[in-house]
Amino acid sequence: MTPYSQRSRNILEYPSRILLVEDSPVERGLYRRMLDGSAYPAEVIEADSAEMALEICRVEPPDCAIVDYHLPQMTGVQFLEALQTPMGIPPVAVIILTGSDDAEIPYLAMQAGARDFLRKGGITAKSLLRAIEQSLEKRGPRRMLMLEEAYRYGFVAYVGEEREPSSEGLAAMLSASELDTLWAAVSRSLSVSTARSA
Repeated sequence: MTPYSQRSRNILEYPSRILLVEDSPVERGLYRRMLDGSAYPAEVIEADSAEMALEICRVEPPDCAIVDYHLPQMTGVQFLEALQTPMGIPPVAVIILTGSDDAEIPYLAMQAGARDFLRKGGITAKSLLRAIEQSLEKRGPRRMLMLEEAYRYGFVAYVGEEREPSSEGLAAMLSASELDTLWAAVSRSLSVSTARSA
C-alpha cells in the first residue's frame, strides 16, 4: 500500500472516478498503469478526444480529469473553458499535463480553473497521485458552493444538515456522488435556459 492510499481513503467517501483525456494511447496507458498499480480507490475512465471527454463530463462528471494540454480539437485551457458553469467553477477538478516548456501554459491553465499542472517528462506515480489527492481535497468547499448554487436555483430546498421537501426543491441527504449528479442536472438546465434567452 502506498503512503497516499490510506490518506485517500480518509478523503473519499467512495472510490473516485478519474477521467484520463489523452489522444496518445501509449501515454494514456502509462497513466492508467500508474493508477492501477497503486492502492488508490479509483474507477479510471479513458477518453481519446476532448469531444468524448466533454460528453462524459456532461452526462456523469468524474471527480477528477487528467487532461493533455495539446489535444487535437482544443487546448487544455479551451477544454477548461468548455467545462465552465454559470458560477465559473468547473464541475470536475482538472489536472493539466503537457510536454511543452512554455512557461505561460501553467499560468493560463491555473487561471482557467485547473487544480494542478504537471510536466510530462517528470511525472511519476507518486507525483500523479499527489496531484489527484490535492485536487480532491478541495472538493469540500467546491461541493458547498455547488449545493448553494443548486439551492439558489430551486433544485434543493435547504442548504444544511437537513433538507426539507418543497414545491421547488428536492428532499434529500446528498452523498458526494448524488451531489455531482445533481450539479450536472443544474448545469444542463441552466445551459438550456441561457441558450433560449440568447
